[in-house]
Amino acid sequence: MLTRTLALTLGAVTLAALAVADAPGAGSLAFQGFETNTGDWTPITTRVASGGGSLHLTAPSGNYYAELTNIHDSYLPGFGGAEYSYFGFTTPQPYPGYFSQSIGMYVFANWAPAVYNGPGVWIDMSPTQNNYGGEHNFRLTPTGSSVMVTVDGQTAPIATITTSGWYKFQMTYQKGPNPTDLVSTNMNVFSSNQNLVGTATVVSNSPGGPLYSQDLGGPGYVWIAVWPNGWANDVLAIDDVRADVFTGDDCKDGGWQNFTSAPGPFKNQGQCVSHFASNGKH
Repeated sequence: MLTRTLALTLGAVTLAALAVADAPGAGSLAFQGFETNTGDWTPITTRVASGGGSLHLTAPSGNYYAELTNIHDSYLPGFGGAEYSYFGFTTPQPYPGYFSQSIGMYVFANWAPAVYNGPGVWIDMSPTQNNYGGEHNFRLTPTGSSVMVTVDGQTAPIATITTSGWYKFQMTYQKGPNPTDLVSTNMNVFSSNQNLVGTATVVSNSPGGPLYSQDLGGPGYVWIAVWPNGWANDVLAIDDVRADVFTGDDCKDGGWQNFTSAPGPFKNQGQCVSHFASNGKH
């Protein structure tokens, strides 16, 4: 299932970021840094040492990253992109509280334009296996000198990448106050120092849904899709694929400022920490 039109709030940002530096934390639900294996990533995912592989990149964290190989026509004629992961889970997971799914991808600012001057690749994610109402996507559209990041088919970019490097693409999932409220998702792009540089807020009325708050489960999947045959020489680099439940630790070191919508915004770090410590009661 793929997302079409959604209600969203956009913030356009131009950025020049370099690296995603992540590791499993106290709120970690799942983490794949490709240090020992490729986990459930399939079908053609190659674990490579930092500086090696086809792209010879420095891993954003640890000593390894992964290279994905495009499988021509695996999505539609002319488009591949069949690589995906269920974050290592073999069965549907329960709702753990306000949580996120994210992936690090290396973006070349000088990627050649893709077919029809459209996106070069979609980064697609969904929570809650077997209900696709919460499925959304980041669409990376290269111009030859920059890469525009748009959300769910919208035309205005939430970020424009002008410097090659690792970027973190994150989606968050939160229930509404009523059982039949749509799930709210913040779609975030982070710089190397974890500053929020692009954001959009969407709701879970994608095709295959809707996904109501009462039906929201835990981590679902991440999928690399709509990848034109031959684009980017059929190789993309990823790392630090993760699912995390938010805790007070996410409020520290200025992190409270990243909660630009529910459960934020917060006035300060203390208010943010108190919110998570009280399970949202304060």
